[in-house]
Amino acid sequence: MKKIGIISIAILAFVSSSNLMVLTVLARPETSTISASCVAAQSILSQIQKADTGSRINRGHDYTEILSLMFAMNARLSVNKIAAPILTDLAMQFEQNIAQFRSDYDEYDKILTSALRAKCINNPNDFYDNLESSRAARKVLKQNVAALDQIMNDYSSRLNVVLKESE
Repeated sequence: MKKIGIISIAILAFVSSSNLMVLTVLARPETSTISASCVAAQSILSQIQKADTGSRINRGHDYTEILSLMFAMNARLSVNKIAAPILTDLAMQFEQNIAQFRSDYDEYDKILTSALRAKCINNPNDFYDNLESSRAARKVLKQNVAALDQIMNDYSSRLNVVLKESE
């Protein structure tokens, strides 16, 4: 019983020290380090923003087109008297997620623009805070895209089921 207690304490000590090391690695860099490299970082962020803008426009256009196709398919099924309420629900979810994607992208772009406009040499902490916020906002966008992809996959799967059932 004593051995189990000692092993448990050793494992907890290792886990605790590992977490402490991770926290140290993720700590904010020195202000002087941020100031020294922020202009180069802003240049890279500017390139990212340009690429993201094109990507967002293309993705938004594709999502709108896919939604139109979903609505057209649902209308066609209805005209053919094939009940598919799940497809209607998925199309509505897709539409809501597109709106959320657009809203989240606008927030991301606003934060990224703040990081680009920051006088980072004089206010390195403000720049770094905006940079961290833009990373978090970008992560939210990634989740939005994953949710939209999942809805498209679900719609496709459910459509195949509905079509097989209607044969």
